[in-house]
Amino acid sequence: MEDPPDVEPIRYVSSGEERADVMKECLTEAGFPVTVGDDGAVVMEFASPEQTSDYNRASYVCMAQYPLDPRMTGELADAQLDRYYDWLLAHPVACMRERGHPVAEPPTRETFIANYRATGELLFFADDLPPDLEAEIMGDVLEHCETEPPVEVLFPESP
Repeated sequence: MEDPPDVEPIRYVSSGEERADVMKECLTEAGFPVTVGDDGAVVMEFASPEQTSDYNRASYVCMAQYPLDPRMTGELADAQLDRYYDWLLAHPVACMRERGHPVAEPPTRETFIANYRATGELLFFADDLPPDLEAEIMGDVLEHCETEPPVEVLFPESP
């Protein structure tokens, strides 16, 4: 696209259904009524070839206003993992302890990062829960404790 417009992001969206729904709403508001296919793809029926350029511009604006959550788009850098680790200790781990639940000894920061690099796993606070109580404990944790850091924690420069 020649001369793309400057666009201020509004908020991050997750991939999949939310992304498709947001794009459908945004493009429809921009004058391009679209549908979402069974595969989640946004589909536009063009009345004329001239619409393509305007649609591409509107699509660019919508994607820039609602970018994918960076947690969904690739591997986290060490700085983000450091913040993630600190947040996990301060929130779900502390909350579980406050609620009287057993919590495995957290891994070291280095082990946490190495494990993430090897497996993609981030959440260690549920490790080693008693199997017969795991469902009950995690139900309570999910109801009363934050388990995922806000985007702003990992990406302080986010919209």
